[in-house]
Amino acid sequence: MKKWRLWAFFLICGFPIFAQTATEPQELPSDIFIHIMPVIGQGSGRADNDFISGLLTEEVIIQNYVIISAPEAADYLLVGRIYIFKDEDDEEYEYDEDEEIEEEIYETVLYVLNIQLQDNKTKIILAEQEIFYYTLEDISTVFDIVMMNIFSHPLEKIKIEDAWRNKWLYAKGAAAWTPRVYKGQYTSTHYANFGISFSAECQFLNYMSAELGIEITPDWLLNEPFYDDRYLDLILSIPILIKYIFKPSAYFMLEPYTGIQFNVSLFGNAIPPVSSVLLGFQYGVKAGQGVFFVEPRVAFDLGKSSLYIPRLGIDTDAYRRFSIYLGFGYKYGFYTRGQEDNK
Repeated sequence: MKKWRLWAFFLICGFPIFAQTATEPQELPSDIFIHIMPVIGQGSGRADNDFISGLLTEEVIIQNYVIISAPEAADYLLVGRIYIFKDEDDEEYEYDEDEEIEEEIYETVLYVLNIQLQDNKTKIILAEQEIFYYTLEDISTVFDIVMMNIFSHPLEKIKIEDAWRNKWLYAKGAAAWTPRVYKGQYTSTHYANFGISFSAECQFLNYMSAELGIEITPDWLLNEPFYDDRYLDLILSIPILIKYIFKPSAYFMLEPYTGIQFNVSLFGNAIPPVSSVLLGFQYGVKAGQGVFFVEPRVAFDLGKSSLYIPRLGIDTDAYRRFSIYLGFGYKYGFYTRGQEDNK
């Protein structure tokens, strides 16, 4: 491509940049964190990347934003990329970076600097501009105007107040009071019954999550009240829950749920039914970066339990088991869900 054609293309593509209204930097809050990503791509040499990084740094400071070195803690990302322009009639000009570049060749290679401002939480591109240049002096000529267009709208601090209840994954632990009532030929109750539970919860929608866990609770019942014939067992339960999520105020996370629970006897003394239906409610309150919760629940066995009596070597004495669960625990979330997921 001839040189005059390149200049014509540059003027046409660059016109929208100059046509936009340039605004003076505003006095903005200094608690907005921007991370400047290393400029990638290859210009006329490594000096291009360093030069552009310096210009970006100066502009962020002028706009009164805070530059932060840790990208994960930033509100916004400023991304720069250099590439060689080519059209349908031309091939990209390639050269060895270590070789000396003649001035004539240097001036006929057209480079493109692409600058993007991204929301670090959603990765959405908020503003994007391009500069076509032959030399670094060409960048300096239009850089202020381009960056005023990038920052034409004052940035806002990304709201993270709701991050604690908008996570993809939660790890949860709880201790529970689990009184039991056993009703067969006789009625037996065990009030001083306690258990522990651990689970993982995935919030796949803003208003719904799924949970898979394990619980260990004792079964301790009196079979023959006249002979004090007691049976103790540990029951491993595997609950699978579907939760509906409500987020009133800025401090609460309410989750009514239903699900099914699979039961396994660890000692083999009390033989529970294979499954139970669960109905419950988890009342969560913001506590630090996680959630403290209280969780009442009832379980309805889908069938009768029975006892294994060692002296007889048989399963006998079928009975109904009624369970109440009152848990107290804490859950901590990982991987904040994007703003577009929370609509």
